Amino acid sequence: MFTLAVLAAARGATAQGVDPAEGTVVSLDGHDLVLDLGAARGATEGDLVELWRPLRIKHPVTGRLLVDRFRIGTLRVGAVQRVLSLARLDGDPTRSPAVGDVVILRRRAASPPTLPPPSRSAAPAAPSSAAPVATPATPAGDADAVELSRLFDELRGKEPRQRAQRYNEFAEAHPDSRFAVVLREEAGALSALASPPSATREPIALMAHERPAEARANVPLQLAFVVRGARAGVLHVKTATGPSYVSTPLREAGRGYLVATLPGDLVTAPGFSYFAEATDEEGRALGLFRTAEEPERIDVEGPSSALDERGALSATLFSEYAFYGPPSKANDYVFQTEGTFGARFGEGHVRALRSGFGVLRGASGSLRELDVEHATPRKVGLTYGHVELELAPMPSLGLIGRAIVGLRDDGVGGGAQAFIRIGHDKRSNLLLGGEVLGGVGLRGIAELSWRTIPRVPIVLRTEVTNQPAGASPPPVPDGEPSGAARGKSEVGARAVAQVGYQFTQQLEVAVRASYQGRTINHAGPGFGAGATYTW
Repeated sequence: MFTLAVLAAARGATAQGVDPAEGTVVSLDGHDLVLDLGAARGATEGDLVELWRPLRIKHPVTGRLLVDRFRIGTLRVGAVQRVLSLARLDGDPTRSPAVGDVVILRRRAASPPTLPPPSRSAAPAAPSSAAPVATPATPAGDADAVELSRLFDELRGKEPRQRAQRYNEFAEAHPDSRFAVVLREEAGALSALASPPSATREPIALMAHERPAEARANVPLQLAFVVRGARAGVLHVKTATGPSYVSTPLREAGRGYLVATLPGDLVTAPGFSYFAEATDEEGRALGLFRTAEEPERIDVEGPSSALDERGALSATLFSEYAFYGPPSKANDYVFQTEGTFGARFGEGHVRALRSGFGVLRGASGSLRELDVEHATPRKVGLTYGHVELELAPMPSLGLIGRAIVGLRDDGVGGGAQAFIRIGHDKRSNLLLGGEVLGGVGLRGIAELSWRTIPRVPIVLRTEVTNQPAGASPPPVPDGEPSGAARGKSEVGARAVAQVGYQFTQQLEVAVRASYQGRTINHAGPGFGAGATYTW
């Protein structure tokens, strides 16, 4: 230990008269090194001083602080002032000088005055109270050595922590002492020895992390890590639409467990990516689980909220206008507006019950009547009400039935719809089924609901239908012009694309565009819009 070295230096200094002065390189000014050794500490122009490089290294295995220094060159003192001096390299150093390097000026201490030997014949004189005996003055360097030697004797057998404290006190009380630097280094080494590495200093390692099996949108999610050697960390999360990672603290939840709870606004469909870092005692971030370049990903299923668990009410209103022929002729079209009020009963086998009303108006006839004979199209109308029930024998399978009853111009009409839903109704799903409307016609429907973009539900739909005049017409009423079309509409096809936007958790607005026709020359566009409010 440095204790023996300091003690030897102290006693050796007293015995041999070597009186070194230590300083520091406080600045680099071109080729000059600025030293805190000035005339006040014995430096003179032309002095040679030793240049030493101090090292403080933490042992990679034991964690003990190792302190030492190595000589790297020699300096020659140039200009000298009271406190500072300038010096330049004398010869080639083994390392480039740097601020903080130690410099040592070794000089000979003044010899203490000697007294003549006492005479053998003279009797010793009795001391006089009026004139005390003068004691030779002790040089300052020797006084430090004597006091330090006395301190070492006092601390013999003491604990390392107590010795370190006394060394620091001595260095503070004697800042100009040639022993101050080495005593501070010894105090640091003793403090490290008195505080052995704790369990938290062991290498940080991930022992276990179980990826959540499922996550639901807008529902807070907890992630946990079993860790050795860390008591804190950071979880970095990036949503599918987020520009960058968002950091959430990992906190200790029992020894060896780091836990973070993600708020609902970070748990969004279609999913999010994450990685984790632990922090050591110096606050440095160390890799724990995955990386920003290769994160872990969790899929989030559908827009969801607490309402999904206890059921929800909704109201929908939608209107659509579709031309089956050229819009300029306006002889084959349908206009429909429908409003629906529904109640969803959670995730049970009885999924939902809905009811509402609708108005359907259109005009059509056979292609021969419309395009060849240019007959007046036959007008069709139905004002109706409906009730609909959705059952879910399995979470991802739904059965939907709707009963329709209403009034036509010639009396009461009715109909029905039946669908099978493949997939969960709150997530992407496929709807297959058809419709029968008395006096209006038939429809076969295939509809894909795509819910992978947050807040943007997309619907792609195809229909095969002979509406709006796909049923046999009633008898000709008295007074109707004989030139009116009496035939049925031919079967045609529709392609529909609908895009919605969820402004809030409750309000969703959608627009629709379509193209439909019965032949390549008998076709036209369509458009529609609607809104759904859920509470």
